Amino acid sequence: HPDDDQWHTFGEICGNTDKVVIKSRKAERFDEYGNIQGKFLYLDVIKAPFLDENGQMIGTVGSARDVTKERQIEAERQKFERLQSVIYRISAAAGETRDLKELITVIRNELGQVIDTRNFFIALYDKVKDEIQLPYFIDEMDYFTTFPKGRSLTALVLERKKSILVKEKNIKELEDSGLIESMGS
Repeated sequence: HPDDDQWHTFGEICGNTDKVVIKSRKAERFDEYGNIQGKFLYLDVIKAPFLDENGQMIGTVGSARDVTKERQIEAERQKFERLQSVIYRISAAAGETRDLKELITVIRNELGQVIDTRNFFIALYDKVKDEIQLPYFIDEMDYFTTFPKGRSLTALVLERKKSILVKEKNIKELEDSGLIESMGS
């Protein structure tokens, strides 16, 4: 696949491990990663000097075991542990903070350990005015204290009565489908 520079990247990323074995002149174990036939893999690799019949090193020889699944499981476990730790610290802060604004700041900072909270707000829905009130609002570009419910992403969360994980590409899809209209920057 000459047009796909990501088809095979192992040699480019992990070629220096051969140099380590050549320099040390002994067997070494490495964690290596890269693409093989377009698929990203983590490998547990053992490399050793390759000697000729006279005992002269003529290269390296190695074997590898695919540990991609194990790495993914470990990453998920670590993510879960970070999330549990965040939940614990938020729960502890609920009993220790002096006021609501301090608690919300702690919540934002703790959630920032697992998600991007640079743009973060607490929304309250006013049914009488059919608007969203924002008692806590942090944003890199905009400042609102209220906005009409309309077809905002917040309105969609209220209608569905559950949180929604929305990535940038999903916002365009939701706009194109007419479910939401973007507002702000």
